[in-house]
Amino acid sequence: MRCNYVELVVSLISTPAIYNTSCGVEVVAARCAQLQIYVVAGETRRRYDYFTIVAVGDGAEQLHRATRGAMLFLRGGLRTTVWYDKACMRYERVEIVARSVEEITSGE
Repeated sequence: MRCNYVELVVSLISTPAIYNTSCGVEVVAARCAQLQIYVVAGETRRRYDYFTIVAVGDGAEQLHRATRGAMLFLRGGLRTTVWYDKACMRYERVEIVARSVEEITSGE
């Protein structure tokens, strides 16, 4: 049983960037948006959620090949990062740790 497993269709809104960890592991990261359409009192509304995608291994290769504006099908998990600034303000970010990245082309 997988407790932290997600499958999402997202739109890539930034060019993927490559960086290396202190251990020399290559990581690819990019920003994405997920559109949610819902109806309130008969009115259709749209809402976007924004995430950072982080990928290593095969997922990193696939993400690095994707271009800005591409629709992606992601499989992976969620990771929450919490940090504090100098004024002790708490910040929180949810990231998608992608194990698999597939580009969706028209007609699929």
